[in-house]
Amino acid sequence: MALTEIPRPAWTAALNDFSAAHEGWLTTVEAWTPEIGALPEIHDLPLVGVSADRDEADNAITISVGATTDDHMSHVIHRATSITIERHAGGDHAALHIESAGGVKTSVRFGAPNLPGNR
Repeated sequence: MALTEIPRPAWTAALNDFSAAHEGWLTTVEAWTPEIGALPEIHDLPLVGVSADRDEADNAITISVGATTDDHMSHVIHRATSITIERHAGGDHAALHIESAGGVKTSVRFGAPNLPGNR
């Protein structure tokens, strides 16, 4: 696995590209905190998108998932400090990792695209 850190000025463009490439893919979001360990936040919902807030003071990253209004969810990461893309050996995206002030690490992982018949 290869890791590529995205420079802060490129967050918006990189997350837009990432979202377009993975829209509809089944997404699992897990947060890790030093005090508690791993906490599952979202499991196997289709990705709507990942976006960076333009407010430099908060550096919020929002992960939106769900195919319908009934299952739509957003996970917001405040005070993000770094974004890293993890790639498989072949170059395909494996995960998106976001770290925030306070030591919380959030991972966004993918299953198969949510194609008809995959639900």
